[in-house]
Amino acid sequence: MKNIQETPAFKIPFIDFVPAEIKETAGDNWRIVFYAKKPGTDKMERFRRRVKKLDGYQKRMRFAKRICAEINNKLYEGWSPFRDYYARKEYKLLSEVMDLFLEQCQRRLKDNLFRPDSLRAYTSYINNLKEFMKTTGKAEMFTVEFNKKFIFDFLDHIYFYKKRSARTSNNYLAFCNLLASYLKTENGNYH
Repeated sequence: MKNIQETPAFKIPFIDFVPAEIKETAGDNWRIVFYAKKPGTDKMERFRRRVKKLDGYQKRMRFAKRICAEINNKLYEGWSPFRDYYARKEYKLLSEVMDLFLEQCQRRLKDNLFRPDSLRAYTSYINNLKEFMKTTGKAEMFTVEFNKKFIFDFLDHIYFYKKRSARTSNNYLAFCNLLASYLKTENGNYH
């Protein structure tokens, strides 16, 4: 009988997180530790949460188990602990930044700095991009994950699955370049 690891078709799927568990350290310093995939990479990052001091070992253990269960439920539902970094602007959701981009385009249109056709086209591009994100299960994608691979997958989707022309696909590529530039600017500051 062949060993599973010898089979060439055997692949280990990449998991986005390692569930939370209680780590008791010396003294009163209890920690809950879990790992989550860092956006834009395949590396896992460790997160620690303190368990506050409570009267009695059993009471504190029950409290810690409840915290672990809550963290694990959120992780299984797709939550990312990197959202906690919003205040520092390290990681932003791409959909929110695209909405901000459209708001700024609308303001420029009101000030006659922008053509109505450009706003209509950008709105269409963003709606199609959001639709693609939902169909691929990346509706809550971070801006750092808006990379070359994702853009090529999106362009393939437009050209092969939506059966749009090569010219349309090139227009989407130009928009993706514009959006990527926006993400890197001081105004966007979301890279």
